[in-house]
Amino acid sequence: MVNRGETVSRSNRAAFFLVSLMLVSMLPMIATPVSAAPSINLYVTPNSQTVNPGDSGEYTVRVTNTGSDPVTVNLQSSNEPGEDCNGFTSAIGQIPGQIDAGQTEETTMNVTVGQTVEADTACDTTVTATITAVIGAPAAEIPEPSTQTVTTTAGDGAGGALWGVDLYFDGVKDRNQKTLTYTGSSSEIRYEITVENTGQQNSTTVNLTLVERDDSGCGN
Repeated sequence: MVNRGETVSRSNRAAFFLVSLMLVSMLPMIATPVSAAPSINLYVTPNSQTVNPGDSGEYTVRVTNTGSDPVTVNLQSSNEPGEDCNGFTSAIGQIPGQIDAGQTEETTMNVTVGQTVEADTACDTTVTATITAVIGAPAAEIPEPSTQTVTTTAGDGAGGALWGVDLYFDGVKDRNQKTLTYTGSSSEIRYEITVENTGQQNSTTVNLTLVERDDSGCGN
């Protein structure tokens, strides 16, 4: 004869086993999601530009957080070693605070061309972005730094001269020559001359000298 209490006990154990099995099968569904590995994209614009000696060219540096956790980054700029970059200097700003997941932050980098740099000299500057911390995941593996290289070329400014001026007439085919006919209606003829500073230094004083021709057409 089968004991009814024993049958109920076996049924309870079977039901408990089935419930436990269901809970175990649901564990992957309720487990904590795994964060994506930290990563960033670096983008510098423009990728090249021409800057006159004595001036600075500005580049925009953008960093996008393509991971799932906020990060902080460090930015560095370095010129290519060698004679081509003699006279070129670079300075880059930092991005303060953290960059949230999916967000882009930007700063600027300035490349200065020295006054003695010859025209058409080109210098490559490499920007390096390094993740310094992953907020909320301190044990995350830091990826290799991201880099991008831009090229700055010295302009012809004043042909490399520190000082220089150019004189010319506006609105004529030959800008260095202009002829006016005296009609006798006035005691003077007015010439307007443009003086352009083509040098690398600012100047507030220009001395002009007038030399008259001595042929018959210039007699009193």
